[in-house]
Amino acid sequence: AVGYQPLILITGADGKPAAQRGPFVPIASGFLYGQFRDKVSDTQSTYGVYLVTNHHVWADIERIEKQQIEQVSKTVAVRETPTMFLRFNPKVTGPAQHFSLPIHNPDAKMEWVQDETADLAITPIVPNVLDKAGIQYSFFCSDLNIADKAKATEIGLTEGDGVYVLGFPMGLVGGERNFVIARQGVLARIRDYLAGTTVGFLIDALIFPGNSGGPVVTRPDQTYIVGTKKQDSAYVVGVVKAYIPYQDVGISQQTGRPRITFEENSGLAEVIPMDAVRKLIEAKEKVVLAK
Repeated sequence: AVGYQPLILITGADGKPAAQRGPFVPIASGFLYGQFRDKVSDTQSTYGVYLVTNHHVWADIERIEKQQIEQVSKTVAVRETPTMFLRFNPKVTGPAQHFSLPIHNPDAKMEWVQDETADLAITPIVPNVLDKAGIQYSFFCSDLNIADKAKATEIGLTEGDGVYVLGFPMGLVGGERNFVIARQGVLARIRDYLAGTTVGFLIDALIFPGNSGGPVVTRPDQTYIVGTKKQDSAYVVGVVKAYIPYQDVGISQQTGRPRITFEENSGLAEVIPMDAVRKLIEAKEKVVLAK
């Protein structure tokens, strides 16, 4: 789960006001992506690990954090900088833990790489930090678990194929521990994306605020439509962007003019394909390797 910990004013031990972080507030989803680096042996490879989420999630947290810091700084001096927080489960029994992830690094350079048009944001994650903290985590491997356009074409993905949408809709992150919500859906329209005429595709699945940035994974199935291919493996095919709203207009019976607009969840959602994620990560890798 991705979110923030609000800055709140408290009374310090000296009786003076002070600022501290409050409880975690979930607002969106994200996942870890492992970019293949090298094959160490037949059973082991090395990966560069990245957090993947939406650009609008990054921007929303930055806006919220800046507003909070500005408000609290009117009362007390604060050294806080805009920060995103990630929620993970420990390997042993116990409550979920929260890890801070600065929106900007200390020298004000961007560690994040973003594509506002595609609505993607990525940043490197140091697995050793999670390992030392005893955190339970895993990542999708770029060479094993990802279906970009070429792979989707090869395995014959088409409309009607099943998918799982993983995330934390409506801020539902579980109780003491962090548990993802899995919902089922189907590919609603993908052949235009595979043909290169659109930059993304659609799924038929109920998406709500909080699902943004979550992965869309194909659902293995033993049944399939005649004329299509059986999907017997799971692949990450994209990142949830947002649901497509359906709008209707209320007309005044007296004047015949529009008076109010109603907006509802259509049940269709936009998905950012993994090609865009891979392109962004490869751009970051070139910069890192060039240093």
